[in-house]
Amino acid sequence: MKTYRLKEWTSGRMSDLTSSLLEVVGELRMPPKQGALYGEFDDWSIVREIAAQGMASLRFSRYYMRSGLNVDWLMSSIMRDVGDVTLITPDIEIGLRRECGNMPPYEFGGEPEIEVSLHFSTTHPKPLHHVSHADEYIALCEELQKNLKSEGADCRLHKSSVHDVDGTRLSYMVVMPIERGVPSLKWLARKLGVSTFQAHWEILGVAERVDLLCSEMAGATPTSKFGYVKGVEAVPKHYLERTGYLRPIRNVELANLSNLAAILDNHAHAFSYMILRVSPVQWPCGDGWTRAQSGNSISVSWNRKDWRAYVTIDRYSDDDPAYGNVKQDLVPMLNRVRPTTLK
Repeated sequence: MKTYRLKEWTSGRMSDLTSSLLEVVGELRMPPKQGALYGEFDDWSIVREIAAQGMASLRFSRYYMRSGLNVDWLMSSIMRDVGDVTLITPDIEIGLRRECGNMPPYEFGGEPEIEVSLHFSTTHPKPLHHVSHADEYIALCEELQKNLKSEGADCRLHKSSVHDVDGTRLSYMVVMPIERGVPSLKWLARKLGVSTFQAHWEILGVAERVDLLCSEMAGATPTSKFGYVKGVEAVPKHYLERTGYLRPIRNVELANLSNLAAILDNHAHAFSYMILRVSPVQWPCGDGWTRAQSGNSISVSWNRKDWRAYVTIDRYSDDDPAYGNVKQDLVPMLNRVRPTTLK
């Protein structure tokens, strides 16, 4: 699989690029009506304005950390609104992640994920005797798999080990249906004897719900998605569709793109990055069109300096047309787009 970037325009304002993007979309076969917007905010205030534009996103998020929690916390109502969560003890890390290590299918059309990964890892001084820990943890994962399969749930086990100067780090991940994530986390915490821990978690939901829950986080410290990693400066960050780079979820009506672009232009200082992506699309090629696949896209992105618009061509397999053949027919179409305010 190889992805090529073609035709980049730059501007200080997103509004200058939206007409170009919409003109390209309008020339496509079966033009998409929605795009996927995702980004990282330094300032939460912009979220309310973005949400007011009628966005379909249910996945604004903020991160918190707190020490001295116990298993009762896992039984609290907060778990209904948690996306990712990591429980940290001196010996073990255990948690849930929405990233499952798998790329979406080539025809991915912007649907939310339906799986979650339950992971845990332990670090042991060298030498690590094989039977002392590894077999015990594998048996635990296999027991969890058996329980899930008895309930009719599909699941997969992945395991790895890393050797470094600090010892051997054993890692395990069980991928399962998203609705089984929290119950399995509680089960594993009990099995591993995790009683007290430091928690790092993501509050996930519509903007209004996240706002309400964050007002109730007394005793917790705002942080970022990497706030629990040693050596990382835990400056608070806020997110829209945090996993959008891998799975761009459609949440923006292109018919309303001009209003949204005006808001983003007024608050460009308030986010670290922001990307609008329209995919999958079909590009003209010869007498027909390429197949619709997620790597064929039109994007506008912010990099703390300016906005950039570009298109990408994806050659997923040898069955797809060669890049040169697609480019030959696509460039004339793009050259008809002549925004006067662009560099």
